[in-house]
Amino acid sequence: MECKKCKCIGTVVLRKKDYYCSQCFITNVNHKFRASIGKNKVFSSTEKVLVGLSGGLGSSVLLDLVHDGVKLNTHKILRIIPVCLHITGFTSEDKDTELLNTIKDKCTKYGFDLYTVHISNDFNDNIVVPINGGVVTTSQDVINRFNSKKTKMSKTEWNDFIEKKKQKLYVKMACILQCSCVFTGETTTTLACNLLSNIGLGRGAQLHHDVGFSDTRHETVKVLRPMKDITKEELSNYAAIKLITCPLPQEENKSNMDSLQSLINSFVVDLQENYSATISTVCKTAEKIGSAVNECDKRCFHCQSDMNIKEDKLTAQEATSFSKVVCLSHPQQQKMLEPQSFNDTVKQSLPLYCYSCSRNKAFSIS
Repeated sequence: MECKKCKCIGTVVLRKKDYYCSQCFITNVNHKFRASIGKNKVFSSTEKVLVGLSGGLGSSVLLDLVHDGVKLNTHKILRIIPVCLHITGFTSEDKDTELLNTIKDKCTKYGFDLYTVHISNDFNDNIVVPINGGVVTTSQDVINRFNSKKTKMSKTEWNDFIEKKKQKLYVKMACILQCSCVFTGETTTTLACNLLSNIGLGRGAQLHHDVGFSDTRHETVKVLRPMKDITKEELSNYAAIKLITCPLPQEENKSNMDSLQSLINSFVVDLQENYSATISTVCKTAEKIGSAVNECDKRCFHCQSDMNIKEDKLTAQEATSFSKVVCLSHPQQQKMLEPQSFNDTVKQSLPLYCYSCSRNKAFSIS
């Protein structure tokens, strides 16, 4: 079959019907990456950008795309100063060391500075960063405090807890390293799975932050997703063509349904195989819904999401909170809840957390 662009022999097949040659395919992926950054115009030239490296396929391709962008000799050069950050503490010490060494080799090859920090440093308010890169130190007490939480929660709660802590740590390190933005490696497939998972966890009000190109929940640093228009299928083909190795093994075992996130991921991927527009439809719909959400000044203590309490109509969280107040109050106190004081009573009963964080035991014990 012929390439759709240059009519050469097509070597890459997308969506089971679109053929591209290797050169046109690489050019197309780079264009999607650069276009998502260019059309949003979220930062000016020569700004420092923190690139999050987990060691997975997404972050490995992201690192290569950033390198190609900053090394261009044309006017299309990506005018940023990339600084890489790797977060450890998710596996055993030996595996963490092996993964870190592989990531170090990649950053050395590309000529980028790399900082390493343990996930437990989110609890550490006095982080001392090495001058020329290296490992951010932390005490064993802080690490033990973090690890002790895993036994007190389910796998679904743990996954949600880790994602929020990772983002907070990215933002904290970006401030310390004087970076204005953070690049993360989520693809369209990843965002669609995360979106449905977060809705199931009660984070429906956070759609515009979960799927959009720019996550502006944090006042000082923006979390950007420059690969949001690239699918997992394109990611795999890009890595195969450019011989990009992925040090972190991909979880392909569909029988591992130990959490809500893994169940929804399997559901979305299986549906995408038969209906190629599944993921794009989910993300496009979420963007339209999220654009109508009004932001407010009160934010969740943990995830920094808007606590939407300015609306005249009660939300599901407010109704649940009011029901809790009524159920736990004395019968004489219930009679005092006049209709005009209904909204005031609800707002006073709301905690400092959004609905999902308040229901997660991981955050309640942090």
